[in-house]
Amino acid sequence: MHRLADRVHLEELVNTDILRRSVKVYVVSALMPYATGRDHLLLQLVLGQRDLSRAGDLFSLDDDEIEDCLSQALDEIKTISCHPDYVTNDNDQAVVEICITRITTAIRETCSMERHGPALVTLWESCLKHNLQPQGKDEDTPHAKIASDITSCILQNYNRAPTMALAIPVAVRFLQQGNRELSRNMSSYLSLAAITEVEMLVQHTQAIINSVLGGVYPVNYSTVYLVKLKLDVCSLEICQQGLLWAPVLVFGFMPSLQCSHSGKVFKDADEAISSQIDCQHMDISNSMLLRVLFSVYPLEPDPIHQHIQDLVALIPKLDQTSKQYLLRLLQMISNRHPQALTCLVPYLISHLCDASLSDALLGVLVEVAKVSPASLSPFLPALRIVGQQTPGLLGHVTKIHGAVGLTNEPEMENSHMAFGAESSLAVGAEPGAGLSFKLQRPQILKTLQNIVQNIAT
Repeated sequence: MHRLADRVHLEELVNTDILRRSVKVYVVSALMPYATGRDHLLLQLVLGQRDLSRAGDLFSLDDDEIEDCLSQALDEIKTISCHPDYVTNDNDQAVVEICITRITTAIRETCSMERHGPALVTLWESCLKHNLQPQGKDEDTPHAKIASDITSCILQNYNRAPTMALAIPVAVRFLQQGNRELSRNMSSYLSLAAITEVEMLVQHTQAIINSVLGGVYPVNYSTVYLVKLKLDVCSLEICQQGLLWAPVLVFGFMPSLQCSHSGKVFKDADEAISSQIDCQHMDISNSMLLRVLFSVYPLEPDPIHQHIQDLVALIPKLDQTSKQYLLRLLQMISNRHPQALTCLVPYLISHLCDASLSDALLGVLVEVAKVSPASLSPFLPALRIVGQQTPGLLGHVTKIHGAVGLTNEPEMENSHMAFGAESSLAVGAEPGAGLSFKLQRPQILKTLQNIVQNIAT
């Protein structure tokens, strides 16, 4: 009968419930070859009846056949997934998973994201109303699976402004849902979006900072001081949460540290701080968002200035790529607002023993010294040791001495006496032709200025 009947008439019979449910399935199957993309009956059947047995047949349809009804199908999936029984209904979860895969594939293949993007983002956003935290090891919740399946389809369009205008506000909210893998994927795509659509991320700068620091109890480095300096040894004390980290022996130019509470000895400040952070269960899975902060900084610097101490405190736990982005951020801040970094001078100096950081950090300290020489003055002995141990850094060190010497005559004389000969060698003076230690102050100042200028050129 179905081969001879008029398609529209049969659809009316189905829609008006004249045919029994058991007959509906047969009629819908019969109508499949004649169904249009505008109202595809198989997709309606699978979602309407939660028919898992027919869900696989959706992949036998051409993308163009179902493209017209994708938004309607996404709305139906949202209704299904928001039902209270969804989290315990394995059949519904399987149907939804298959349909989302089929729908997102069709959207990509038909390049119809702008048409169906609003419905897709609405479904995506609805997942935020449900628990997304893993229930077991690597076991996502049903709504986390939906969010994960949709994420790539939406955010692969990071270079399309209309889609990103809808997606970015929702994507940022996913960063703080307690799902590490989902957060990492979101961070990766947001990093790409920052390349082409950075303006859309500016209003979310604070949320991004919170995500980088999310789940972290960062050490507040306003409580970290280099408090005792000698010409040959830089002693470090760290007071944090009632514990005193005291120097017990020299390690390079920095001392080893011993916790007064536990008695444990650490080789340097980093290891001691890392131990404290480990004890606080530090989680920096969103550290890749540091590259987003680098991109948004020129447009929204104030929130980053407010949290720069906590961001820099992450250094011991960052991988090399994230460290480089943080260094680039520090360099940008030092070029634009170096005064914002004066509070970090002690901690930045404590990292100069790391060869992968020392050159960039000294460049940052040079810019800080130009606007706040007094913040570097107590650390000149430690900086001299850096220059003596690593001649390649002597140029930066000498610039800092010169900047401090312009405002501190006694320190200028000390710098010249203790450091002048090494600086002369750095700019090509003959060995043994060190600078005279009996020069008058104006001559010392001019000599230091010439050294700095020669190294700079």
